[in-house]
Amino acid sequence: MPLCFVVDTLPAAGLEVSELLESAWIEEALGPVLSVSTSPVTVSIELVRSDRNVRLDGAVEIQTRFRCSRCAEEGKERLTVPLNWTFVHGVEDEREGGTMEVQGVEEDRSISFFSGPTVDLEPVILEHIVFAAPGVPICRTDCKGLCAQCGQNLNVEQCSCEEPIDPRWEKLRDIRLRN
Repeated sequence: MPLCFVVDTLPAAGLEVSELLESAWIEEALGPVLSVSTSPVTVSIELVRSDRNVRLDGAVEIQTRFRCSRCAEEGKERLTVPLNWTFVHGVEDEREGGTMEVQGVEEDRSISFFSGPTVDLEPVILEHIVFAAPGVPICRTDCKGLCAQCGQNLNVEQCSCEEPIDPRWEKLRDIRLRN
């Protein structure tokens, strides 16, 4: 699916797009920690043109797989990434510190500037996905991880290791407090 649209051909009532995409275009953006599982990436968006500006609303759904950062078991997570963006036709004025008054755009929406007849959605969609992806993925919120001494997965079985005592503090064990 091309993620580039000619603004003048977008219908005034909006254009709804729902596509299943191959995961190859997103693998590089996810980096080495996450990868897309075998299921395709689902993109469901609506593009609405207002004069020369384009409003993007929708979501991207991705089934990811990863190695848990605590226990090293394989995990899966479904990411649903909301998309709420406005593309403004024009060029940002860098002489004014990168600010520009934009007419007809709600304040709570993020904006990107574009010039020319087309608007390219791919960079914005990839940016949203990267920011939504967990930097340190875990298999579940209560994951106990691995024993630092023997490597036992503490989610499966508790080990019999004793927590090591820092030799600098070992003498404190001999101190008895009086009541």
